[in-house]
Amino acid sequence: MSSDGIALEDDRIVIAGASDARVQAICAANGAAAKLMGGFRTSGGHAHKPAALLIRADLPAPVRNDLEAVVSFRNAVAFSFILRARAVSSKNAMPAEPAWSDTFDL
Repeated sequence: MSSDGIALEDDRIVIAGASDARVQAICAANGAAAKLMGGFRTSGGHAHKPAALLIRADLPAPVRNDLEAVVSFRNAVAFSFILRARAVSSKNAMPAEPAWSDTFDL
């Protein structure tokens, strides 16, 4: 788990925060990844550090390249955040999490 407490993982896939050592290593080794991770902004124009979805490179190609499974995993995680935010907003409170699915689109 990363130092900022964001990590959802099993032995094949992880959603890790931008400060996670694995994400930092990828950004250090790959300029395009660093540019992508450093290019996110809030609607107010402030820098935003996103989480990254990582898949183990040593998995067999049919598993590693199963796009439907990866997208389904991402959608399940997004759905759980949206449901919580909607529950909070139904109590006339301002949710801290994203309340719309397009927040997770890229």
